[in-house]
Amino acid sequence: MSKKHGIHLIYFLFYYLLFLSAFLVVVVVVPVNAWEQTPQLLVLRSTYQRHPTSIATKSYSGSRWNRRWNRCRGVIPSSLRTTPTTLHASSSWTEIPSIVGPFDAKAFAETQCWGQTPLLLQHSFGGTQVFSWKDMLQLAMQDESSSVTSRLITHQPGTLDTFKLDFGPFSELELSNFLIVDSDTEELRDDPDKNEKDVFNQVSTLVVNDVDRWIPSLSDWMDIHFGFLPRWRRDDAQVSLARKGGGIGPHVDNYDVFLIQASGTRTWKVGLETLSVKDEFGNLVEASEVRVLDLEGQPAGEFVTIQLDPGDCLYLPPRVVHWGSATSDDCMTLSVGCRAPSASELLQRITESMSDSSSILATARYTDMEDIANWSKQQHGGNQKGLSKKVKDKMKRLVLDLIEEQLDDDAFWDKLVGEVVTEPNRPTMDYPIPLSEMDEEWKTELGIWADSKQALGGVLGGTGVLRRAEGIAFAWSVLEENEKMGPIMFAQGRSFPLNDNSDAASLLLDMIANGLPLSRQRLDEQGVEVSDTMKSFLLELIEEGLLYGDDDDDNNDDDEYIL
Repeated sequence: MSKKHGIHLIYFLFYYLLFLSAFLVVVVVVPVNAWEQTPQLLVLRSTYQRHPTSIATKSYSGSRWNRRWNRCRGVIPSSLRTTPTTLHASSSWTEIPSIVGPFDAKAFAETQCWGQTPLLLQHSFGGTQVFSWKDMLQLAMQDESSSVTSRLITHQPGTLDTFKLDFGPFSELELSNFLIVDSDTEELRDDPDKNEKDVFNQVSTLVVNDVDRWIPSLSDWMDIHFGFLPRWRRDDAQVSLARKGGGIGPHVDNYDVFLIQASGTRTWKVGLETLSVKDEFGNLVEASEVRVLDLEGQPAGEFVTIQLDPGDCLYLPPRVVHWGSATSDDCMTLSVGCRAPSASELLQRITESMSDSSSILATARYTDMEDIANWSKQQHGGNQKGLSKKVKDKMKRLVLDLIEEQLDDDAFWDKLVGEVVTEPNRPTMDYPIPLSEMDEEWKTELGIWADSKQALGGVLGGTGVLRRAEGIAFAWSVLEENEKMGPIMFAQGRSFPLNDNSDAASLLLDMIANGLPLSRQRLDEQGVEVSDTMKSFLLELIEEGLLYGDDDDDNNDDDEYIL
């Protein structure tokens, strides 16, 4: 081989190796890194890598007014998301797409699944100390004076007509199947009556509503993860416990819902299309105590089956049939539901408000003075004495004129909508409790926080914070076309006007509605100088229990929650 040929060979090998290296980087390394660091929109597969940790790993308990002691600390993990592929959703689908990686509101919104199609969010939520199995049992066993809402649903696996429903509070005996051996390890106890119960082959599910009212760390967790939704659009945190086989049967919800696997595993059957209200009522299992659907042999009865492991989340839009079954004995699922008023609910509130109205249109009655002459000519009946189209149209006009009057009244409509979207779906008599209804022992325990003036004075003086009552929907509104009217805060289905049109007043309402603790430092950072009008407004909210004082200042920017 000549020297010239040898040089050419060296050049050839050099460029060959360079090309091979570039090929390996593009084809192998980049896709692997991309898979590890970016969310992928996938066709649902039967198996995939699961997140090993749970969002509910440690017990936190405490009284309502000592609710802040169990706040979870740590650093929020940074999101690994980039923009996913856009979906073109419809009212039916043949597969469920999936996003991989920590939950991110922007990435979720960009899928365009909201209100349209189901979405599986894999590895969405890592390990955290928010609530425990034991916490749920304690809530479900509260005495009747408590406003905790809990249900026990039992059924025989493989049947749809054996579902039975009982309401709490429950005794330890009634929840014996859910009890635990060790409160530190959360180890479940073997059921001593297991053999006897197997004869009847009954499985049960315990459901506890409004858990975010009683566990502040869960309320904080929801604010951080689902704070992209307006507070009035979110409903409660519902937690269900089930041993293997437990579930509540095939059903639909009227709202968007995020189903998050907290511990154990659960299999979900998800329908391939939405179900109308008419079809739902036409397919309910007769005489069932639980709203269970029987869709066998119908297109709406076709399902995609998936399994959720701890940290996985399934998003479902309204009216999608779904059916969950526990596949482990430690199955705990967190349901974050949304709320949206129906047209009939809004109309009902309009009619309720008009029933007490003394306006001219509300009290106007049907008249037929122009018809008396025609009636007198026909002594023995005739079409003119029947319910003619003219008569019915006049009555329709009475109703339409009254409704139009109400809808054209911006102040009326503003108040009605604000109260409707914030009223509790499960009203309670003892939450939140106004300061005036507390006994002396309770007030002594709370110290300055049992007095509204001392509480507000302490916070404005730099001591502690004012917090929004957990589990309560808040919203605020302002009529921009009416500068004389100040903004209104809505909470618990009630309205609280703030007669202050300043920017500071709007900032204050925004902080409350978004769940930000009010402290002297935060107010100063936002440039909010609290006026006398604003003080009166805050005092009213404190008196009603909608805001409460807390010694924890919670103003360290590096002190966030582990999620």
